[in-house]
Amino acid sequence: MDVVIRKATKEELPKIQELSQELFLSDESRDSLLNMEWSRSEDGKKIFLSRIVEDNKFCFVAEVEKEIVGYTTGSVMEVYAWRPVKRLEMENLIVTQKYRGQGIGEKLALAVFDLGKSLDMERVMVTAYATNGEGIRFYERIGFAPDSLQLEKILEK
Repeated sequence: MDVVIRKATKEELPKIQELSQELFLSDESRDSLLNMEWSRSEDGKKIFLSRIVEDNKFCFVAEVEKEIVGYTTGSVMEVYAWRPVKRLEMENLIVTQKYRGQGIGEKLALAVFDLGKSLDMERVMVTAYATNGEGIRFYERIGFAPDSLQLEKILEK
């Protein structure tokens, strides 16, 4: 199976939004606060479009036989004086269910790693839900390691 990883185009925005909706549906049970309409909203469209066209942002798609089967988005993170590390954030990565387990997600991540190297970045950061064991195992398998832990407390009203 030939997989092509390339930069997304504006014309592919609807397909990226559709895949984002698939990602949201898979995360719905992990996060009851997700706005399940966001992927298709004007705000979602605006964010995805910025990842496609703006400098210091990215959107790569995975294509199999001219069909987009996955994508990843992200951006260059701000460098802070208290932690002066040049990093890319990989915000989303999804491969549609039918094509999972075939190395496509890894190829998308490798495109991000290559972009990071070309931009003289030092690290790539990704966030996963703590209950997303499959996703965490995937990220660890391709070289990510735990760095920090984000905790939340629900405030009673």
